[in-house]
Amino acid sequence: MGKFANAFMSLFLDEKARKSAAQRSAVRAKEQKMTTRDREMQALREKVSDVMTPERQELIQHAMKVRTAKAKILDDLSDEHKQKLYALAIKSLLREGKDEGGPEGNNGGNNG
Repeated sequence: MGKFANAFMSLFLDEKARKSAAQRSAVRAKEQKMTTRDREMQALREKVSDVMTPERQELIQHAMKVRTAKAKILDDLSDEHKQKLYALAIKSLLREGKDEGGPEGNNGGNNG
């Protein structure tokens, strides 16, 4: 607030009323600074709370915590171990496709 507004408030308002007015002013300023993205996120959160049951919200939060914990484990691996794990996963996926009788698996038992 400007100097004039502060002087005016000090003449007519007690300390509690001045603090309350300052708080309202701060809230208004914060709302004005809120970006479009912030408003959209707030609207989305309100919609989610209307649509999603508390049980489902809890399940999703738990799943996100588990995912974060697993990602942390992977982040702690060295680059060499990450490469080995990646190669193992690819081999496993390719092998899985053959076991299910996919196009790679229908070669009469010849693997090479």
